Amino acid sequence: KQGKTKRNPEITSNMEEDQVKHTDNTDQSPETTANSVSRLLYYWVQPLFRRASDLHKENRALEQEDLLALTNSDLGKTISPVFEAAWRNQQAAAGADGGSSSVFQALRPVLGKRFIFAGFIKLFNTCLQFLFPILLNAILIFIEETQDGNLAGDDDAWHVKYRGYWLSILLFLAMGAKAVTENFYFHCVYRGSYQARVAVSLAVYNKSLRLTSSERQKTTLGELINLMQVDASKIEMFLPQFHVLWDGAFQIVGYMAILYSLIGWPCFAGLLIMLLAGPGQGVIMKRLYGLNRFMVKHTDERVKTTNEAVQGIRCVKMYSWEQSFQKLISKGRTGELDVLRKISYLRGFSRAYMGALPGVVAVASFVVYAVVYKGNVEASTLFAALVAFGQLRFPLLFYPMALATYAQAAVSARRVESF
Repeated sequence: KQGKTKRNPEITSNMEEDQVKHTDNTDQSPETTANSVSRLLYYWVQPLFRRASDLHKENRALEQEDLLALTNSDLGKTISPVFEAAWRNQQAAAGADGGSSSVFQALRPVLGKRFIFAGFIKLFNTCLQFLFPILLNAILIFIEETQDGNLAGDDDAWHVKYRGYWLSILLFLAMGAKAVTENFYFHCVYRGSYQARVAVSLAVYNKSLRLTSSERQKTTLGELINLMQVDASKIEMFLPQFHVLWDGAFQIVGYMAILYSLIGWPCFAGLLIMLLAGPGQGVIMKRLYGLNRFMVKHTDERVKTTNEAVQGIRCVKMYSWEQSFQKLISKGRTGELDVLRKISYLRGFSRAYMGALPGVVAVASFVVYAVVYKGNVEASTLFAALVAFGQLRFPLLFYPMALATYAQAAVSARRVESF
């Protein structure tokens, strides 16, 4: 009687159903059966929001069983073998050529064609963004001509008579398509980054189970946790910014071409200011890369000491070593916070520096346009150019952020590769 306990059939049935749901959930996920329109507008997530609304009325929150099931492509049992096979191929190729293996190269099969397709979506989305100042300029020109009395005659073609209407409709459709494609792009890249984090974390975990006794002495538990959590998360944060590295340059070139068509060569005065601002941003990125590498040492030491204290908590309590361990952990944390403070100052200065740059570029360009070029500043030119300069702010702002996340991901990738 003491060695046997009765199992509730209802609980056992629920556990088995939950296990089946999380083991083979290809048919369970509503995303796999959703049509193209539902995927673009994310209508397949509607049951989750409806369930959350019903629970909110009852002052309850979502539970684990309320969440939507994942597709097989998002499960670790599917992601891990693909990454492991690619990593073994990387090691074999590196051994033959005398080079080194690359985590990013091994992640390419994990990300798959979906991540490449996201790049084309990003390209199309950027082209839609270019239409905003162009169409705005055309609409304002139409308004100026109407105010000057240059109205379309009855004998003109329909696209001339109704130019203001179809330009406005085209602008509305372009901005709507931009919103849809932008959401789809972010869904693709963030899904790929999540899969990359799962692949790296599982690879480190599986490798830790195969370590020999001598290798375990060289690698502490804190280092393993940092590799699985911190370093994998930094790689995850970089991948959504990957396409920004080339798209940022493409946007800068595109908006400069639009500005050249609006105000002529004075736009190059602003371009000159942006080029002069580039070396300063490069120095900041180099400094951030060095600080990130230096901060990792303090992080490893802090996590190592914390894990040792937790694992040997009985000895710590028995010998009253709480103060000693607290001082060691505080020392590592203080060094880590000092480096984080420097990184935050540099990152804040970089964002303020690049955020103020479009305004300076716009002022310089319009001063040259009005004083030197002797151009006529009209509403159609002014507002369209201001919109282009405002849109130019985003690649200038996110480009340094992408470079900063790349610097952190490069350090984390090297740590994972060395492990």
